[in-house]
Amino acid sequence: MARRRNLEPPPPPVERSADEWLAGYERGALEVSTKSTEPTPPVGRDEPRGSTRRPSSRAQFTGRRIRVPVADLAPLVRRSARLVADLPVGASQVVWERPPSELLVLIGDVGIKLGDGTVTISVPVSCDELQGLQPTRRSTRAMTEVAVPFAVGSATRPAGLVMATSRQPQGPDVVVRVWSDALVAFAFETLVHLASSLAAARGEDRRGLKFIPGALVASADALFINPMERHSIQWGLS
Repeated sequence: MARRRNLEPPPPPVERSADEWLAGYERGALEVSTKSTEPTPPVGRDEPRGSTRRPSSRAQFTGRRIRVPVADLAPLVRRSARLVADLPVGASQVVWERPPSELLVLIGDVGIKLGDGTVTISVPVSCDELQGLQPTRRSTRAMTEVAVPFAVGSATRPAGLVMATSRQPQGPDVVVRVWSDALVAFAFETLVHLASSLAAARGEDRRGLKFIPGALVASADALFINPMERHSIQWGLS
């Protein structure tokens, strides 16, 4: 039932199976049971909280990037989509409302496709205005899929976390004319959540803080995330 509401050439990347990535995944970060065993380079002054000395705001990459094969991404992106939609475990649909319009979004069927420097998030949706389309196995309503492509970094064109997309996603005009902003925002937040969760799964820095994504690179067969330490600017500024 629907619920309403230029990087240096990297060393060999970290690889894990989809089941390993999913283990311990909870709301915004993958919780891993062990910390990274690799030495972490210092990030400015390692001052205790409350220090009156001005810390360096520099941050550094951890030295090993994460590689997730495209075949392992489907369950990860669906988990991120569910958390972004704020749905409980087991829920797979949500109804968006913008009176007088409603859109059924199949969160459990959100997909991801990769290309050289591109990531496309696909969002299956349904509404009463769609006619003549083949119903899916889960519903008797007419369904369609909206694709939201993002330009990200590639092996020859690093871009950090800079992403670009078109103003209107790819899909039936009757859907994207009303829901383009919401669909693009949902796809973007899902992709950022995915990258953040994978970086967090890489481990922690010396302060016990989860790594965050510093760069996102896509190829036809894998997604790469460069984890990095958090900046130190939360300490005293005087």
